[in-house]
Amino acid sequence: MFAQVVVLVDDTPGQLGRLLTEMGEIGVNLEDLRLEHSPGAQFGLAEVSVVPEHEERLIDDLIRRGWTIAGAA
Repeated sequence: MFAQVVVLVDDTPGQLGRLLTEMGEIGVNLEDLRLEHSPGAQFGLAEVSVVPEHEERLIDDLIRRGWTIAGAA
């Protein structure tokens, strides 16, 4: 079972790639990815699945890097 972390991603070029790159820099492996985005919306929601042991570190490090966490499950 994986932990899901939902991250707000600005609807601008390169932002999803930046998120995935920063996850790699943090040292957390992406197990699965689901993306929600409505046409015309200024942001999307990236639901990333990670092993539960890395969830808290991922959230803390992403917040430090300026990302907005919309939820965790």
